[in-house]
Amino acid sequence: MHTYSHASDLPSAIPPLVPKAAQPVAFARGDRIAEKYRVEAVVGRGGASVVYRARDLALDRHVAIKVLELDAAHASEGVKRFEREAKILARMRSPHVVTLHDFDRLRSPAVPYLVMEYLAGLDLAAVIARRGPLPVVTAVNCIMQSCEPVAEIHSRGVLHRDLKPSNLFLVDDVEGQPSPWIKVLDFGIATRLHASDGSALTRRGMVLGTPAYMAPERMEASPSVDARADVWSLGVVLYELLTGRRPFEGESLSQIYVNMMRITPPRIAAVRDDVPAVLEGIVERCLRVDARERFPSVTVLSRALCMFLQQESSASSSRALREPSSAPRALKVSQSGSFDSNPATLRSADVTLANPRRKTPKLALASWPSVLAMILTFVLCMTLIAAAAVASRRWLRTRDAPADAHANASATLNALDRSPVPKRATTEVINGTVR
Repeated sequence: MHTYSHASDLPSAIPPLVPKAAQPVAFARGDRIAEKYRVEAVVGRGGASVVYRARDLALDRHVAIKVLELDAAHASEGVKRFEREAKILARMRSPHVVTLHDFDRLRSPAVPYLVMEYLAGLDLAAVIARRGPLPVVTAVNCIMQSCEPVAEIHSRGVLHRDLKPSNLFLVDDVEGQPSPWIKVLDFGIATRLHASDGSALTRRGMVLGTPAYMAPERMEASPSVDARADVWSLGVVLYELLTGRRPFEGESLSQIYVNMMRITPPRIAAVRDDVPAVLEGIVERCLRVDARERFPSVTVLSRALCMFLQQESSASSSRALREPSSAPRALKVSQSGSFDSNPATLRSADVTLANPRRKTPKLALASWPSVLAMILTFVLCMTLIAAAAVASRRWLRTRDAPADAHANASATLNALDRSPVPKRATTEVINGTVR
């Protein structure tokens, strides 16, 4: 068994998967992999692999083992993709991506497998199925955290191509980390951008991925696909997190594509009324059919979401001191009322909170405890300042007292030196007579 800590340590080639007549590899509870891992259960299954929960017998911990399962016709490309996924995971440094522990292959048949950290929790697809749409701030945080590892692989010239709720895992109780905490999974169909060295594994005209989350240019198998295709996918996921439904539905890839071209997805505001117009504008820009009109990168998308959260945090603080009103507060965006999220605009503070019924906010009666607390705090501070001033004066007096006493003593001695000294009476005794 070999353990690889860096991508450069990975073998450059892996023998063919299985003979044509062989059946896909499967493990049952209690089976051992490489005499080091004991299989406990199946926790996931995809089109090309199965994920098992297993026990690392040497380190006494749970791990997730992903074993490749492909038929003979796609064995060569499948193994190369599996190897590429291992190399991508080995290079990743983001805390929002699953950690790779080991990469090896079975002895017979020579099937490669990945050993990764075992994650406790649910993927976002399961979360949506159980509870429906997520709170606004939670949904935005999930996408912001997902942007980090995606931006990292984009910087290395790699496209994920399969961003969807089931590949975004919500981890339970990560020690020392805020909640929610997202991990991006499954880099199995990731590919190099603009590969001209023969490293591309997807044949021209072949489409890999989940159609409901694929950008239009990917469905067209366009050679000009770039990082903005992943921006589209994250926009679809954010739309689904906020509404509980996908923006484009269909029973086939062609039907979904036609809907993308002809139908505008329902507005988020029509589904729920607590999503600000700014956030709806961010989602709408991610879902532009023309890739040139989308955010140019996931980094810019993350910046837009970060600014939105900062604005929401500031607005929430402001609402605590505003008078309750039945009129909804609107999020204004620039003077035209439309959302312009290009990088230059995003850097400016043009997103402001406004109350359409009241220009000058008034203090609510319900906030009198806060006002009383502020008054008491002010009085306490003034009292402490006065006490410090008195103590300072006393200390100065104490410090100067020895010098003053020394000066008084010196003045007294000088006065005594200048005063006339009275003559002492003398007594003489002459022949016994006192004179």
